Amino acid sequence: IFVCILAALFFYLKFSVLNNYIALEKIELTNRIIQAVKILNKNIDSTERVAVSLSVSNDAYDFIQGNNDAYIGRNISPELLEKLQIDFFALIDDTGNIRFSVLNNKNDLYTDSLSENSKTLLSDNKYLTGNNNAGEGLSGIIFLENSPYIFISKPILQNDAGNAVGASAAPPAGIMVVGQILDDYILTSITNELRNPVFFLNVNESNTKNDYKDILIKLLGGSSYEINYKSAKEIEGFTVIRDIDSNPLLILKVVLSRDIYMEGR
Repeated sequence: IFVCILAALFFYLKFSVLNNYIALEKIELTNRIIQAVKILNKNIDSTERVAVSLSVSNDAYDFIQGNNDAYIGRNISPELLEKLQIDFFALIDDTGNIRFSVLNNKNDLYTDSLSENSKTLLSDNKYLTGNNNAGEGLSGIIFLENSPYIFISKPILQNDAGNAVGASAAPPAGIMVVGQILDDYILTSITNELRNPVFFLNVNESNTKNDYKDILIKLLGGSSYEINYKSAKEIEGFTVIRDIDSNPLLILKVVLSRDIYMEGR
């Protein structure tokens, strides 16, 4: 009987300790997901700073008003956009007319190459400076040209050297949009900083809907984070990334090796 009690106590303690390690593992993975989102937001903030620096410009202001046709040739080049890590650039007047747009493939500029869907999206009045919600500009993520982009819109303002903030009191002349594609470069930078593999999954793709059906249901149902115990060696964590209109766009997946779990075993 004594041996049976000892055996039962042993298995109870082992199970209890293992559960504690599983709980620690869950906390660690949740923290990694939160950190990955912070790194993504850091990229958004960096792109926004670039947009601010470009949008307060007398040359851009004059161009959007039809008074400086040389602005593009003098100021927009593949080299500059690559240096600033900008993959998309557009100038839109207050009527929604796209005065200039360009996609940068790191080797060349493709002007006026937007699809009609993208043109309609960018001409939507909620992105224009005349809209109350867009007066200070917008930032977030949108789906553009079949890819997710960091999206920043800023009012085009005159530069007043005597003003403490740089911008003059003159009304905006339109908006400047800059974007950075969420491609392998961004994923690699997040992965390297986090030191864990990170993936973006399009919530509207059939593969995502099929392979992550239960995860997707829970996340879209209001869960902040979900975990999939993939195997004894790997665990996966998920959260939803919403677009600029607060609609679900991507699932961010973080993969963590189960070192904590294995230690508990």
